[in-house]
Amino acid sequence: MILSLGSSSSRGMTGFLEEAHARMLERGPGSVQARSSPVTTLGHLAGAVAARHALEGPSLAVSGTCASGSHAIGLAFQQIALGQA
Repeated sequence: MILSLGSSSSRGMTGFLEEAHARMLERGPGSVQARSSPVTTLGHLAGAVAARHALEGPSLAVSGTCASGSHAIGLAFQQIALGQA
């Protein structure tokens, strides 16, 4: 069975990324951890969960502020309608 995974967020890890950016401006690039960018990417969550559970379908993230849930439902509907789910 092939399962798809979608995650959505209104903001993701924006606060963490903003703190890392401020730290870099104050103390330089060496003060920011290398993982700052990957862990702030919303798609990282969907990919990590899909990999952990060996899901074989599409793995995607939606970040559309307040409409993220509606976007995710629309994408799921589209996949079903196109026979991709």
